[in-house]
Amino acid sequence: VKKDQKSRLLKKDDPFDIDIVKKERQRLADMVQNKGYYTFSPDFIFMNIDSSVGNHQIDVNLLVKNDEDSLNHKVYTYLQVDYDILNFDDKQANKKLSRKDFIYDTICGVNYRVLKSSVLPRALTKSTYIKPDDVFNKDQLTKTRNALNNLGIFRFVNIEHVPISLTPDESGLYTTIKCAPAKRHSFSTDVELNTNAQSTLGFNLVGSYKNNNLFRTAAKFQFNVSSGLEFQLIKAKRFDDKAVSTVNFNMEAKINLARIFPFVNRNKCVTYQKYKPRTFISLNYNFQRRIGLYDIQTVGANYGYEWYNDHFRHIFSPMSFAYVIPSKISDSFQTLLNNDVRLKQSFTQQFILGQDYTFSYTNQNINVGRFKNYFYFRANGFLAGNLLYAFSKAIQKDNEKPYKLGKINFAQFFRFELEPRYTFNFKRGQALAMRAFFGMGIPYGNSQYKVIQTKYLGRDTLYLRDVAVMPYIKQFFGGGPNSLRGWGFRRLGPGGYNTYQLNRNNLDQTGDLKFELNAEYRFNIYKIFKGALFTDVGNVWLLKDDPDKHLGNFDPKRFAKELAWDVGVGMRMDLNFFVLRLDVAYALYDPAFPVGNRWTFDKIGKNPADFGGSYTIKPIDLIGINFAIGYPF
Repeated sequence: VKKDQKSRLLKKDDPFDIDIVKKERQRLADMVQNKGYYTFSPDFIFMNIDSSVGNHQIDVNLLVKNDEDSLNHKVYTYLQVDYDILNFDDKQANKKLSRKDFIYDTICGVNYRVLKSSVLPRALTKSTYIKPDDVFNKDQLTKTRNALNNLGIFRFVNIEHVPISLTPDESGLYTTIKCAPAKRHSFSTDVELNTNAQSTLGFNLVGSYKNNNLFRTAAKFQFNVSSGLEFQLIKAKRFDDKAVSTVNFNMEAKINLARIFPFVNRNKCVTYQKYKPRTFISLNYNFQRRIGLYDIQTVGANYGYEWYNDHFRHIFSPMSFAYVIPSKISDSFQTLLNNDVRLKQSFTQQFILGQDYTFSYTNQNINVGRFKNYFYFRANGFLAGNLLYAFSKAIQKDNEKPYKLGKINFAQFFRFELEPRYTFNFKRGQALAMRAFFGMGIPYGNSQYKVIQTKYLGRDTLYLRDVAVMPYIKQFFGGGPNSLRGWGFRRLGPGGYNTYQLNRNNLDQTGDLKFELNAEYRFNIYKIFKGALFTDVGNVWLLKDDPDKHLGNFDPKRFAKELAWDVGVGMRMDLNFFVLRLDVAYALYDPAFPVGNRWTFDKIGKNPADFGGSYTIKPIDLIGINFAIGYPF
């Protein structure tokens, strides 16, 4: 106890809190149990409080009660560890079972009696942190229970102990791990609804099949399919007067293995102590039709590894592949592409092959509850095209850049994201959640093109210029229910570019750089109903000047003046297993308006010429209505 002073919850000069005292008693009891004292509990620790010191101060002494019982305050070791895997609830069926219906095995000293139709014993060895001759350790016992539950193949996991006395100083445990198999196959259907600041209402029909115990190895297979529509509710905003604005169809097949594949750990008795590993393989297909604009299809494959524990998570994909196929581009959208060479180049048919890495950390401790306030951090890096570029350069050294594979372009870029969050938890369900986001994508090499520029600031011109652009699906965007909620998806930015001179029913703005700050005060209203007050600040920018998007590039001198700002209120229904959310936001400050005239209080109904545009502002243009599932961050 004295060696672990840093973890103490009771500290000198802190305000007295009975809840903290209880947690400190539990922490100390856990420490003692981790040294083998199986029967020790917080009941053996009591407080001696002295309030006579005066000056509104008290002295608190935690004392340990000695017990004369022969089985208490002794070190326990595991004498025998047995697995018993059976449908314990089905007693009638169990009477008909014989020895041939079970697998009997002993692996690393642990005995297995497993129903043949459930799981192979070898699939459980890496989830078993207790073994014969080990000293009792509560943390290892908890890790075993959690690891078995996380496999997703059992309805329940009970660990029972029978203590016996060995010597006056030592005792032993006969331990049985009882597991009831869960259903291997499951089917589910769902309906998803969403709306956003552009007055669109969307729904998706989702179907899912899961095999939670593929080949009886605790591997998981999942196949998802979804299809949906988005409707434009306001007639004036419809494109070509069509109520349906978007059609989506998605398919994904994914396998998760609870080990590193294809590598084999020869020592099957060694459990994963610091991190739990997984291998994932996925195939996916996405089709999207923007009515009156274009179709875009994406075929993808992903292979990678995941290591995680209670605080850290690493995800590495040595192969992340996507093939983007735009088609059926309408005349109106083609005109838009012709007038925006950067957008046109990002919409070309191309391969994306790269490596992806994500790191995340949280100090939230649910079991002990020490961290009332908690921190979360996520970082992601994606490097695409380098291997293809080196291969193409070797075999196509006489060809002009950009190189092609089978007459198809491939992208080359580096993209990263940083996202810290901090949450202050107060009493009575109140909390202040804050998030920052910074992301940047740098296209280079095979993502550099020479294009003919025919317009500059609205004037006819003709010259050759260099354009470097990431694929459309990898660019950053602002707006939507998890971003700046006063703007719809891809309706914000880039920078100070004046989108009010365009057809705002057809906005699709993206950038190479994104910066965003969010703050949200959450509070209880009544039972499952909760409220929120929030504000969002941020924007997206281009890295280089674009003649087609004046003021769209990032400039440190203009940065602060090009940060969009919204404020809003939210209503949430917390149903424990998910949260229904409705957020309404007002766009206070819009950098799309001219410099010095970006506050929106006086813009509604004004003459478009007052702000260099061709579009009359309506109240709905400045109010974002966002319906979603889950918290925004």
